[in-house]
Amino acid sequence: MSIKTLSVTIGILLSSLTMSAIDRDMFKMTESFKRWEGDRYSMFIHFGLYSHLDGMWNGVPVTDKGSEMIQSAAGIYYDVYEEVADAFNPEGFNAEELAGIAKKAGMRSIIFTARHHDGFCMFGTETTDFNSVDATPSGRDFVMELSEACRKEGLKFGIYFSLLDWHSPYGSHISSHNADKISDSLHKENMEQVQELVLKYGDISEFWFDMGSLTPAQSQELYDLIKKFQPSCMISDRLGNDCFDFALTSDRKSEDIDEPWQALSPMFHDTWGWRGWQYKGNVSDKISDKLRGLISTASDGGNYVLNVSLDKNGRMEQFERIVLTRIGEWLETNGNAIYDTDPSPFEEEFDWGHITTKNKTMYIILSGEYPAKGEIIIPSVASNRMTSVKGLKFKGTKKGNVIKVSKEWFEDRNAIKVLEATYKYRIQTQNNMKAQRKGIILDKDNASMDYSHSGFDLYTSYRSETGYSWTINRSQIRNLYIYYSKESLGKTITLTVDGKHLDLNLDKQVSAELNFLDVDARTNSRITELAFCKIADQTFETDLSELYDANRTQMKMCTPDELRGLKIRPMQSILVKGAIYASTAGYKLIEIEAGNGVEVMLNGETVMKHMNPYGTQSRKESVLLKLKKGRNEVVLRSFNRFENRVDCYMELDPKQFLYRKTVSLGKGKGSEKIRLWTGPEGTPHHDAELHNYMIFTK
Repeated sequence: MSIKTLSVTIGILLSSLTMSAIDRDMFKMTESFKRWEGDRYSMFIHFGLYSHLDGMWNGVPVTDKGSEMIQSAAGIYYDVYEEVADAFNPEGFNAEELAGIAKKAGMRSIIFTARHHDGFCMFGTETTDFNSVDATPSGRDFVMELSEACRKEGLKFGIYFSLLDWHSPYGSHISSHNADKISDSLHKENMEQVQELVLKYGDISEFWFDMGSLTPAQSQELYDLIKKFQPSCMISDRLGNDCFDFALTSDRKSEDIDEPWQALSPMFHDTWGWRGWQYKGNVSDKISDKLRGLISTASDGGNYVLNVSLDKNGRMEQFERIVLTRIGEWLETNGNAIYDTDPSPFEEEFDWGHITTKNKTMYIILSGEYPAKGEIIIPSVASNRMTSVKGLKFKGTKKGNVIKVSKEWFEDRNAIKVLEATYKYRIQTQNNMKAQRKGIILDKDNASMDYSHSGFDLYTSYRSETGYSWTINRSQIRNLYIYYSKESLGKTITLTVDGKHLDLNLDKQVSAELNFLDVDARTNSRITELAFCKIADQTFETDLSELYDANRTQMKMCTPDELRGLKIRPMQSILVKGAIYASTAGYKLIEIEAGNGVEVMLNGETVMKHMNPYGTQSRKESVLLKLKKGRNEVVLRSFNRFENRVDCYMELDPKQFLYRKTVSLGKGKGSEKIRLWTGPEGTPHHDAELHNYMIFTK
């Protein structure tokens, strides 16, 4: 299936190439982190006591939830489920064979389910007899066998560990969402098992936590425990409370985030665990789908994790083996376009395929559709020239470098071609804005955003805004006036100018009316058309515009008093709608109040979104709105994760002013990047809450 990589030599001067590159001032990018990120491709193995049931209970296929959660889906009593261990003897489990398959597939590591939600440990542990060594006729430590096999094959070894335990007397009851709070006793047991795993099983490349909802202290204790004994081990964000090294995108979805991240893909979309009755589909289509998932993830800068499940005997079926083998054959020839690469330097998405880069090389991967006129276009830069293209026609145009491609290269969906382009100069990372002159307002609307993931647990996780960046013309700009609201008083914010950090203590020595910018939104001095509704809301990550569109007909008119002390269940939201009428366009501050999480949308666009500190039942804050002339619709979302009551509120702030900090830059020349962020003392993941900041250049 693999075709020889076509070599294209392209010399391009890249003095002002627009980049979607990663700015990682706050991320601890050690050598071990870089090696982990460069691997790009890993195997996930779901195998446990649940595998023995074949996806069946009482002779009937269990279709609700993935088969790894069959105990929950089929409503199996814990003592009845215990009896499954009496027959669990997977004689076909061959760790060396599995490691060999992963290596041949081009994978760099294996992540194995040491303990899933059912609490059954696939390793020997002193904490419970409910484990593969003591409770089964096999008497085997599957974690030990696979960790040793990975070392022999030169693969990294990672561990999946569910924070839930449906079997432990200290665990929670089985719930519909699997994100229950972890008791102190279960946390102690989890700590003991994690310590066993990090001490007994050699080097662990990553610890892949899942589900449950920990307190900040619990998350920090587990994070510190692993780092104490395995400082190079990468820890997933499902540990919660911003204690992590890499983010997990929503299952089967990639995102534009700035820290190391991992995209997850099950072999079959509706389960991670083994099902004997699973419909597999066409193997060629599956190869095409998973290969493109790997390519797309690498082009976006993430690591691709492909899950396989083992049958009740511990063996991988032929269908999965074929998929892995064929992808491995493609990687034998084209692995340079995947491993240790940087993401595409362009923000554009291309119908014809994807791009990765490495040093001075660009890999043009033809994984999409055959383009019109048989031409692919590499976007223009300020100055570019193409020197020679081996065996291919090319030309330079105003739109960019045009390369002729053959239709035959796109006909075999599993033999994806790669063109290799060579740069004359190294790519320079730059902000995507034009250089700013004096007398300009820099705010969220014209900033380049830095993103991470934040939240207490899976259901509160969302894409957080950790910093704003702009490019300024230093030959014109000597001073910056930074404006901020009362919420920032007492904080220390960091302004980075051309790589130099300035830590600024935000006080209230100088205040300024909002009309200092020569704009004024004259309103009727209150928010009208107030209405609200209560909705089920599975996750804070859900977009507010989608929620509002789906529930706007359910909203009922109300008064501010009716929004106080509303009864609410966990994972519900209150949506509040109001209108502001402005005679002219301009800025206004509103005051809001919300619960565990808050989001505000103005005229269909989200202007702020963040979780409030853990344990906050209600929090008031100001939000700066850029109003248009006429009617402005404001929607507030108060997200509830844990509470049973919530206070909501939305009104114009009676004090319409911001505070000001002056920063003298002195003389300079040329374009320089400035960045506003929380600084070295802040978490690299928590939302910086910069939506009320603006900078005036002078």
